[in-house]
Parts: sequence; C-alpha cells; structure tokens
Amino acid sequence: MEINKEYIFEIKLTNHGTVKWPNKSISPIFLSYHWYDLKKGEIIVLDGERSKLPKSINPGSSEIVETKIIAPSKPGDYLLLYDLVDEGITWFSEEGVVPLIKPVKIVSKIKDYVEPLIVEENILKEIYKDYPLFETEPEEVLFSGKGEYEVYVNDVWENGVNSFLIKIDDGNWQQLNTKELIKQCSKYMIGKIMIDKDIHTISFKNNNPMFADFKVKKEANYFLLFQKGKELKENLPEISYKKINPTKYLVNVENARDPFYLVQLENYDTYWNAKINKNKIEEHEKIFGYANAWYINKKGNYDVVIEYTPQKYFYYSLFISLTFLIILLISLIYSKIKIKGLNREKT
Repeated sequence: MEINKEYIFEIKLTNHGTVKWPNKSISPIFLSYHWYDLKKGEIIVLDGERSKLPKSINPGSSEIVETKIIAPSKPGDYLLLYDLVDEGITWFSEEGVVPLIKPVKIVSKIKDYVEPLIVEENILKEIYKDYPLFETEPEEVLFSGKGEYEVYVNDVWENGVNSFLIKIDDGNWQQLNTKELIKQCSKYMIGKIMIDKDIHTISFKNNNPMFADFKVKKEANYFLLFQKGKELKENLPEISYKKINPTKYLVNVENARDPFYLVQLENYDTYWNAKINKNKIEEHEKIFGYANAWYINKKGNYDVVIEYTPQKYFYYSLFISLTFLIILLISLIYSKIKIKGLNREKT
C-alpha cells in the first residue's frame, strides 16, 4: 500500500455467535481496523475507519461488507488487524474474538514489484497469546501396527494447514513432520507420524487463533489417519456381543480385514481369558490404565469367548461339591432305609 492512500476492500463476515449483529441500534456493530507497527511492536492506529454493515447479521449468517482502509503515514512493515466494534461499548478483540490479521508493506510509491512481507512466527505468537486456540477433544485411536501414518484434514483448513500440532497420549505438543502440503480430493495431508502398535490418545491443535471458531464446524473437526493408503477407522470389524453371565461374554466378530484390538472395559486381570475356537489369545494387555485388550490377528467372521477363569473354576468346584453332597445325601437316605428294613425283619 502507498502511504496515506485510501483503499476499498470487500470482507466476508460470518456470525459464529448466538447474538444478532445489528446495523441499526443505539450501539450498532461496525467493521473497523487497527494498524500495528512491526518495528515499534505496538498499535499506532487504534480507531480505524468505521464501515457499516449492509444489514444486521443473524447467528450463522454471512454478509459481504465494503470497508474503507487508510494506509499509515510512514513507510514500513505493518499488520492490518480487521476488528468488529460494538460502538460505544467494546471491540470484539477485547472480548477474545481474534481479529483478521494481514501483513502489509507500506511504501512511498508502489513500484512494479514489491517483496512480500513475511512476518516472523514469534511475533504472531506474541500478538496471538491472549486469544483461544482451536483444539480437538482427545480421541482414542487403534494403531494396529508400528509404523508411519499420514495425517489428513478437511479442506476447510486450506489457509491454516501449516500451523497444526499433534499430541500423542500424555506427551508434549509437537509439530507434524511434513516437507510439503499435499492436497488429495477434498483433504490435505498435513504431516506424518511414527507410532507404536497400540491404542493411543490423539489430540490436534492449530496454533493460529484465527481458526479458533472452527471448533463449532463439524467438518473442521474431521481428522483422518492413513497407513499405506488405508484409513484406520475403515478397517475395523463389526463387533457385537452377548453377556452369558457376569464373568462370561460371547463376542461376534464380522468382516475382520486387518489386525485389531478387542477391548473389554472390565478391570484388568490376567485371569480374564479370550479364546477363538478354544484357542487362547496370548496377546493380552492393559489399556486406558485399567481395561483388558486382546490383540487379534485373524481375518473373517468368528466368535470370541471371554471368560474369567477363577469363576469358571469356582463353578467346577461348586459342581463337584454339589455332586458330592447329593451322593452323600443319597447314601444317608439309602442307609436310613436299609436300617429301617432290618429293624422290621427283627420285629
């Protein structure tokens, strides 16, 4: 931009809140802006020109607003912060709403070519530090084998795919390992991770607050994990079960195409056993800090019997005890009858 020059831009506003933005009221909503001087590290223009909304914007609705911008009076590197103002009451940014930030190089006169302004990440982090970030709820994901997995996001993240962090289990947030962003159909591959075979808790975070309001977008919360071209969630079998008694379950597995974990949400105990065709499944592990999980590497349709063996032995012991008691009672009854018979003969 040239110093002191007036510019007209069109900005699309979307109301992600729950209250209407009025264009006519005692305190109407206006689109405005601030100028931030990167060299000084401070805002030099707080109250930019006000641009009136063409009409009130209801929650969930969008409108295109024509806004007037007046460039700063001195050449330099700046950030243009688009902000909404509830006139006479507050700026939206003061209430935690992230302004739209655009780096701008201000010059005395525009030449044929101007080098684009690249803003250092630590400067943006300093500006963004008081704003919320987009972060997903932790999700438990089955990784059926150790290896490298590709991470994809929906294309609504087109302008924010380079700022993702991932957290595995209780580890630290880490940058996704990628050299270039690859778009495939309606999704972006944002990186790759190396992970061990197990059930892991995965969380994602975008460290650019500009996308904090994406939390309410269902499509933005859709993350995919692939290994060798296969999506993890697509490879899980269909599971149903029947509770025979408190210590025995019959689990039906259908369409198993890859190895998977069969999870039983009972307190972990080595006496819980799982069998397929009377063959014990040896890989029995504790997951989630308390539950039982068996690693099954068998394709097709089949049944799995899960049973708590001490209870089984208890039933065997009870059966033996009852059998012994019945035999003893029969013997006593027989002896009593026999004694009565002898007494009759004597009389």
